[in-house]
Amino acid sequence: MNLAKASLGGGDDLNAQWDEATAKLQELQDTYTGQMRPHGRVSFAQDEATNGETSESTVDLSEAAVSVLEPLFKRKMLAWDQPSPPTKLVSSLDSLRQILDIDHELTRRRPCTYYETMLLNDWFAAVRDFLRTEWNVHDPENAIALLESWQVVLPDWLRDKVMKEAVVPRIVAAVKVWRPGKSSGSAAQHGGHHPRHQPPMYTWIFPWLPFLSEEDQDPRQPEGLFGQVKRKVDLSEWPHWKPLIGEKRRPQPAVVVAAAAASAAPPVTPRRDVADEAMPEMSFREFVEAWCDDQELLLTNLHQPTPSGQPLYRIHSAGSKGVVVYFQGDVVWHAKSGEPVELDAVAAMAQ
Repeated sequence: MNLAKASLGGGDDLNAQWDEATAKLQELQDTYTGQMRPHGRVSFAQDEATNGETSESTVDLSEAAVSVLEPLFKRKMLAWDQPSPPTKLVSSLDSLRQILDIDHELTRRRPCTYYETMLLNDWFAAVRDFLRTEWNVHDPENAIALLESWQVVLPDWLRDKVMKEAVVPRIVAAVKVWRPGKSSGSAAQHGGHHPRHQPPMYTWIFPWLPFLSEEDQDPRQPEGLFGQVKRKVDLSEWPHWKPLIGEKRRPQPAVVVAAAAASAAPPVTPRRDVADEAMPEMSFREFVEAWCDDQELLLTNLHQPTPSGQPLYRIHSAGSKGVVVYFQGDVVWHAKSGEPVELDAVAAMAQ
């Protein structure tokens, strides 16, 4: 076998060099496709010069292939205009999946093989830097398309590493500064975009659900993603998050309750099956009760109904008369005026 057949020719055009290298490796793969073992190894019988006996030697074609591709792949990554999908680059790697041992790579963890090392050194670094510095976290589609465009040649563990080290920290940071209907941060914090009104959290988190780990989606983890969401979800988003974050949310105080109930978009169905793990859901009264605890207010059941049968409650601070309200349709209503009232107004009247 002559491995020189896979060596690079001259020329300065990167695309031409890549095409030439992958074409020669394709020929090598086709030649030894029936003899290739796992990890791209091929064994050859050879005669001993001294005694005429036959011995067997093994050549690692995967190592040889990566040694040819890696210098060009590194240059490709440096020239890659992210997040545009590098369709031709991915398809050429996919065509070499046997010699690069990509099928094996999709389930392998450690130690890293030659192909994994190439991706880790060149691909991961490029993608991580883009997601950390240039990606607008409120626009998930281009980042998801980036990961999906590489899916066929990407080890699962490396995709998980991208999520853990680049995507999820950006989302958690965005949740921490999120305020409904407000903007925050500089253009640099928004991936080069000027800050605008922040869209609802579910619009830029739900698309990531198929990629998030169980730990990320556990609302019982206070420092995890869904644990952070629990601290920020308000009434306008409550119907969307209700199946996912369970009980004991901590709402924001300045929420226009009636407007939220009237104008909230129809709940978006999360892109995962949430029926497999039943979690207790929070009633609207419990929601307001949690808000009262957060505001150091008391919610007292007066054990009296309205004419239409809703229980009356007094929201008050210690030693004050406060305000009497009732709940209907996830809205707080002022018992005396019969008008909907927002929670920040309730807080003022409760003192």
